[in-house]
Amino acid sequence: NLLRFSQLPLIENHVIYTINKEEQPFFKIPILEGAASQHIFYYSPKWNFYYTCKQLAKLLPGDKALVVAHDWLELGMMSNLGLQNPVIQFVHGNYDYYYDLSARHQNVVDKFICVSPVIQKKLITVLSPEKARAVNYYRFPVPAVEASARQNKYLKIVYASGNLVDDNKQFSLLPAISALLQKAEIAVDWIIVGKGSSRDEVRDVMNANKELVYFDELENEDLIKLLSGADIFLLPSLKEGFPVAVVEAMKAGLVPLVTNWEQATAAL
Repeated sequence: NLLRFSQLPLIENHVIYTINKEEQPFFKIPILEGAASQHIFYYSPKWNFYYTCKQLAKLLPGDKALVVAHDWLELGMMSNLGLQNPVIQFVHGNYDYYYDLSARHQNVVDKFICVSPVIQKKLITVLSPEKARAVNYYRFPVPAVEASARQNKYLKIVYASGNLVDDNKQFSLLPAISALLQKAEIAVDWIIVGKGSSRDEVRDVMNANKELVYFDELENEDLIKLLSGADIFLLPSLKEGFPVAVVEAMKAGLVPLVTNWEQATAAL
């Protein structure tokens, strides 16, 4: 999105994908329009961490380049090597993990960008007063969605997650939900999106009483098209920062069914 919505053509955007090769030995670089360069940095958790940081730093385009940090490895690089590059950290989730990262590395971060007001409010409490003034909240740019007239014969429910085996996203609840709907004699067409299981595994565990459509991965534009024809968007995650997927579903006219995320949806 930094590249897609950029209005500053004079700024060069260089993208580095940090990939744990023990977990993902092969990574396919996506097509990113507007990237001046794209590099894959494969690392192993078995390496000496200082060595890992030194190797990652070699991919920086210069000592004046602004580092946009999303996770622990790039923040660890800045802290351990004492690099003087300016740093912006995106804080993506309402999790202790991200707050701990921000607090631990706050001395090397110049600005913090939060994706929800809930995260902004909580992050301020874990930083020093000086760094708390560097916390910013910006609305995530959710694309326009064209809602359509729904004439579904059966209730159509969408569940979408990056990974079906992510415990936080609670895909394991869906078979129980499906069983309850069948018991109530409510026929459902399921649309499920997420990696981590095969098509047959998803069909077997869901035991759907009507149609079940499964995608292991979808471009966001294709997912939005699916949303416009569904009735309900289901997201039973244990925790969310600011669930952009829910905003997209609401703009498409769906009814979102979600868990209580401690005010994560207060701004919706």
